[in-house]
Amino acid sequence: MKLLTNTLTPKWLLALSLSLFILISCQKGTKDLPAEQESSTSQNNNSNEHGHLKQTKEYSSDVLLRWIDFQLTLYKINSGVMGGIGGARFAAWTGITAYESVVPGMPAYQSLSGQLTAFTGLPTTAPGFAYHWPQSLNAALAYLTTNLFPAPAGQKAAQDQSIKDFKDNLYNEFLNGGASAELLNRSSIFGEGVATKIVQWVNSENKPIIADTYPTEAGFDIASGEWVRTNPNAPSALRNWGLTRLFVPGSLAGIVTSDPYTYSTTQSSDFRNMAQAIYDKSYNPHNLSLSDRLTIANYYAISGYGAGHYLNIVKQVLEKANPTLDISALILAQTGMAAEDAGVGCVQVKYANNVVRPQTYIRKIFGDAGWTPPIGQPNHPDYPSGHSTLAGATAEILTSHFGNNFSFMDKSFIDFTGSQHFDAREHSSFTEMANEIGDSRVYGQIHYPRSCDDGLALGRKVAQNILSKVKFLKD
Repeated sequence: MKLLTNTLTPKWLLALSLSLFILISCQKGTKDLPAEQESSTSQNNNSNEHGHLKQTKEYSSDVLLRWIDFQLTLYKINSGVMGGIGGARFAAWTGITAYESVVPGMPAYQSLSGQLTAFTGLPTTAPGFAYHWPQSLNAALAYLTTNLFPAPAGQKAAQDQSIKDFKDNLYNEFLNGGASAELLNRSSIFGEGVATKIVQWVNSENKPIIADTYPTEAGFDIASGEWVRTNPNAPSALRNWGLTRLFVPGSLAGIVTSDPYTYSTTQSSDFRNMAQAIYDKSYNPHNLSLSDRLTIANYYAISGYGAGHYLNIVKQVLEKANPTLDISALILAQTGMAAEDAGVGCVQVKYANNVVRPQTYIRKIFGDAGWTPPIGQPNHPDYPSGHSTLAGATAEILTSHFGNNFSFMDKSFIDFTGSQHFDAREHSSFTEMANEIGDSRVYGQIHYPRSCDDGLALGRKVAQNILSKVKFLKD
């Protein structure tokens, strides 16, 4: 996955702020407002009650989808930092925070406190008091985004102000819609308290550092075939990421940890034939034109939203399926955790095997010293494919909720311009989407097919582990 550095000029930032203001203004009036009026009326009619105790499922997912849209603007302007396998953690933090901020209003479900690694001590709601769950989520995501999302250089204060403005606009919508200030403020305190604990939890991780000792292609050992850095001017990417604390203990159980390849430079050997197919662009399981294959390769390789592309895919699925707030928060937590833990497992396997990239093999063994793939490649080993791993994890969670015949359009890049603009891609199922993402890395000549197939399998296995190990539903 492509890592780019983005800068934000003051003029660009002003344009972003204005567009966000217009977006917020145009989206006044959520589906929650009639329910909020009921809560306010209940409080006014009976001063001995603390408001109508509404469940999370009584609210639409509107506020969560709007927060995802807002966060995607931050991914877009900072896609270099928020890209790649490591970028998956931001969506995971958002999903966990969204879920924990509304789960007290989900009687059949329970908190993740005590289930995730070192995750305890979350605040609880006051018994008998009503909470406005969209506002709880609003306050929680505002605090999380302010404290954990990076900002372009010199733009932290401006980004924080845009987050506050977005949060305040939502609060005022709820207030104007009939929710009482007392109800909203109580909900804000709870939501921000949840996010405060989550930020502390995130920042409590103390990951060891391993020295980077990998040579560049100039030092490639033809005899051993060990991976070397394809970018001589950058360090090994994600070298320490495999040491990241897993969200779910045991989430990597059962993944394949050894690569299936037998390295060889001998004519007609399996490994050489595999590299030759990459070089010849002969991998074409769906009989597509070379132009179509290159379009697919570029579609999943642009910087765009960075790892936020997967978050945007989940958002578009939720928009079509239209579940209530409880289910959307659950799905966001599950997809986020599955992708992040799968990414950690992927990096562990990468550096345990150090499979050489096609570029190095083609240059050193085939003698085409100036050959480069048509898309950028991360500076880490080939096996397994990181993009495929994230796709497999995301697809598995979505399939568990909506089945494997759910069709949807991915319109992630239709509003981009220039080389970042792409028409929407139609998917007949989540499996088909994930397979296309895997194929895209072979079409882009940066991975072997088996590396993508096994990456998809790794992601699916981690997602299955999370669904089986974490108790979302109460007994």
